[in-house]
Amino acid sequence: MLGYKPDSLKIVDEHTGTITLLPQKEMLKEVVVTGAADLFKMENNGISADIQNTPLKNMGNLSEVLGQMPFVVKDDDAYTVLGKGTPISYINNREEMIFLKRLKIKISLVTMV
Repeated sequence: MLGYKPDSLKIVDEHTGTITLLPQKEMLKEVVVTGAADLFKMENNGISADIQNTPLKNMGNLSEVLGQMPFVVKDDDAYTVLGKGTPISYINNREEMIFLKRLKIKISLVTMV
């Protein structure tokens, strides 16, 4: 069901009683639902950014992406996570000591712990 049949009723005094509308059945050809997900979300172990469907995925390297993360301060080639200190980089669950500007990979998820 979708809505109610239109009706009009002349009200003559305040004792009209209960007004009941009749349901109106209507078939729809299609329904489009549009939503938006938050780019950054808080998780138990920190903040994560699912960037695969955002402009951040085209930034070129991990250094540029990290510079856009909340709570990350970038000073030349050094990074600091507010309240945590120097971040450690993990790629595929392995700690990496890589110069981030040279790292050009397809990035889909960045998590700050």
